[in-house]
Amino acid sequence: MEQFLGFLQRFGLGRLAAILGVSAGVAAALFALVLNLGAEPKALLYSNLDMKEASSITQALDQAGVKYEAKGDGSTIMVPRDKARELIQSLGYTAPPDDSASGFYFNQNFLDEAAKDDKPLPHWDEIARSRPAVLTFWYRQSPEPMLPRGLTDDMLIPGTIDEDDPQRTMSGMIDVRLDPQGRLVYFEEIPPEKEDPAGQVSPTPDWKALFAAAGLDMSKFKPATPIWTSLAASDLRQAWTGQWPGYKSRPLRVEAAAWRGRPVFFSLYGPWTRAGRMPSSEPTGTSQAANERYLEAVATVAGSTPLAQLTDEVCRAVFWHGQRQRGLNPLASADALLLEAINRGEFVVNGFRNRDLRGLLLSSTQQAQEVRRQSAAITRKLRLLRAHGLIRKIPKTHRYQVSPQGREIITAILAARQANTATLTQAA
Repeated sequence: MEQFLGFLQRFGLGRLAAILGVSAGVAAALFALVLNLGAEPKALLYSNLDMKEASSITQALDQAGVKYEAKGDGSTIMVPRDKARELIQSLGYTAPPDDSASGFYFNQNFLDEAAKDDKPLPHWDEIARSRPAVLTFWYRQSPEPMLPRGLTDDMLIPGTIDEDDPQRTMSGMIDVRLDPQGRLVYFEEIPPEKEDPAGQVSPTPDWKALFAAAGLDMSKFKPATPIWTSLAASDLRQAWTGQWPGYKSRPLRVEAAAWRGRPVFFSLYGPWTRAGRMPSSEPTGTSQAANERYLEAVATVAGSTPLAQLTDEVCRAVFWHGQRQRGLNPLASADALLLEAINRGEFVVNGFRNRDLRGLLLSSTQQAQEVRRQSAAITRKLRLLRAHGLIRKIPKTHRYQVSPQGREIITAILAARQANTATLTQAA
């Protein structure tokens, strides 16, 4: 639950409301539903809230029946921790873990599908309160310490475990995902690489228990041919098709697998679910995304919007996540070099990382202290660009890409810097 604070600080009520197209009150209600996953003891949810945000969150918590504690002047809110481990133990995995981590992720693929297919317009307030969940809680545990390899977002925090780092490949690792009401969405356990003894009789698992944990009536689902696999070895696979309960009754596929009679995999899928381990030749894989980003970039090369209109907003100071970010100065060489760096052609498809900009904008160094200083400097530049909407973070990566709006603005600024006075006078 501690990582929920980081989630709220990255998104905030206003940003989530903008993404969903709903009011801040509905966004607060969504946060409150997520907090139903909690149980004692309490952990920090948010601090330094303004009174309007604090009021929206506490009202939503009250309506959802979630216990909380407001401290100080009400700007700090404490909420209960998660209890996902209880579900793991109920499935027969009772060995205590050596390490564990938890957090939340945003179901952007589902939101995109709803925005495209719900006619005439999506009812975001219903979507935020219905299934499948827009926000999902994840919990993972390991029999040995988990050592992540990556850095966390643009804060460059080393050693922070996330859903996919380190990879879920060690025997005994368990991954659980729950919806805001604590209903099972995903379960995976990596079986032993070597068994002793082997050749045991494998009884049929009690799939009804898993359906019940997911809040589904198994009698309403029809058997189907399994099409999804997990990293967990299995000697039995099964699948069922039906509908998500509630609003819109969207198609739902349930996939499950077992090893030696114990469930090792159980997952809920919708038509929007993408295969994350498939080669990039898949229609929904990296190639299509790369083509879309390339075409998006090409489409912004030519435009008729006056330069003053394009650059007016980015030249003004803005407040982003509670912090003031200065306006850009297109005529200043430092800002121009930054815009040129992120606009390079090799970054169009795969985006860029903090280290990529360090190599382009700062002198090379091997000293650890200097590397950290440079990383922090680039982080501040990334925040500036994100605050003005010029770049966006690629989900589940440490990479960024220029936004469509940013591409148009940057292209216009750089073109104007290269134009001579005669060209500008003629255009005027």
